[in-house]
Amino acid sequence: MSAPAATASNADPSPPPSTPKPEAAAQELPKFNFELSPVPANPLGEGRYIKTAAALVIGDEILNGKTLDRNSNYFARFCFEHGIDLKRIEVIPDEEEDM
Repeated sequence: MSAPAATASNADPSPPPSTPKPEAAAQELPKFNFELSPVPANPLGEGRYIKTAAALVIGDEILNGKTLDRNSNYFARFCFEHGIDLKRIEVIPDEEEDM
């Protein structure tokens, strides 16, 4: 015997569990979607560390708006959280001479 189909009278009006609530969406940021490499430890125990960073985003789909560039936001947040001064993010087209 199969379960009865959902009708207007017995359908659950709440959104599915995977849909974030609007107020929670602003607070819950998704995990980084790029690989993180550990900052190499200074063998002397002090001194050298990553101070500044930059990012190069390559893609026509970013420039023409077909794809939303979320990685820049994640990378900037990662740098801020780790005390790294993000100096620049550049977006260039998929053209070899621009690379």
